[in-house]
Amino acid sequence: MCYKYLWDNLVAGDFPSIKFFTFFCLKPQHNLCEDLKMMSADSGFSASTLDDVVRYYSNTCKMLAPAHDQLLLRYEYQKDHSLLGEDKFAYDSVWLKNQICCCLEFWHGEREASYASEEERWKCGFCQFANICPLYTNDGKRIVGNTSNDSNITNA
Repeated sequence: MCYKYLWDNLVAGDFPSIKFFTFFCLKPQHNLCEDLKMMSADSGFSASTLDDVVRYYSNTCKMLAPAHDQLLLRYEYQKDHSLLGEDKFAYDSVWLKNQICCCLEFWHGEREASYASEEERWKCGFCQFANICPLYTNDGKRIVGNTSNDSNITNA
């Protein structure tokens, strides 16, 4: 869903080039080196400055279509790329934005970390924090305790 969100925002509107240049402290009129000028010409567009590249990128994105709302997640074996499985699901922008906001709250220090949900608890044996987690012990059994941080957790 994140990829769809990013893609759709790229193709929907103008790329925020001024913010891009400002954020990365770039000079839009900076001349490209000769190698990059030749590479851009070989790719079918003429660019002599960084602004030329960004404008071409932005214009190309505008010509592309948004992603479908029906998404497909493919699981492939890395060794031979054979198909292990597929999951089809609908895009849910409200759910995605809520998940992003929840993560940002944690990363910005606005909330404590939460425990894995009951259906995700199988991962606990592999987690690097298992030795300090109040819900996990060395024998894999849950410890009964304060679980108020996660409404999906019940006392054992």
